[in-house]
Amino acid sequence: MEVQIFQKGRRNPLTVEDLKKIQYFSIAKDDQQTLDDNFSSFSLNNVVSEVKFIGMSETVIIRAEEIESIVLDEGF
Repeated sequence: MEVQIFQKGRRNPLTVEDLKKIQYFSIAKDDQQTLDDNFSSFSLNNVVSEVKFIGMSETVIIRAEEIESIVLDEGF
């Protein structure tokens, strides 16, 4: 699966190919959360601080407030 992360004020998205995990801190649960599958359930609504998009060969770490939108491509 590929994820494209669009940032506020920027045109070109950050891309992580072969997405394996999404790690983030949640307001609802005051500890680190990890999604290893079912990435479509991920929402920025209760995310604080940074989000890590971890792929097979790259990782993107970005502050939640800098993210405008996320596009998940399951067909990759």
